[in-house]
Amino acid sequence: MKITGATKRERHAKKLAIGWQVAELNGCMSDFADALGVSRVAVTNFLKMYPDLRRALIDGRRKSSLSDRETAERTLMCAQVRLGRLRWCDAARAFRVSRAGLYGWAERHEDEILECMAELEPPPRRIAA
Repeated sequence: MKITGATKRERHAKKLAIGWQVAELNGCMSDFADALGVSRVAVTNFLKMYPDLRRALIDGRRKSSLSDRETAERTLMCAQVRLGRLRWCDAARAFRVSRAGLYGWAERHEDEILECMAELEPPPRRIAA
């Protein structure tokens, strides 16, 4: 899609409007590039002038499309990995994702995993003296 306008300001305003529409639909920078019909490099250079739109497009890429049930299953599996009951590669294979992808997901959901680990690991028993 060729953006036309009399001035650079008008072209930028049209690109910004399209960018915010893509961000509202949980799109990412590649989706924005596709909507404009330009390369991702061109979009990256354009977004250097608009950090708020860039942040919105990056957040759109990272938004979880997992259901609550799938998120709970991943949290439980990652908690078991951290407790030494499973290996990262086994957990990743169960979800059909890469080990690095699951590890990255676990880093972003650290708080949920720590809560799950607390539920899985019983508190230490006190020895009566």
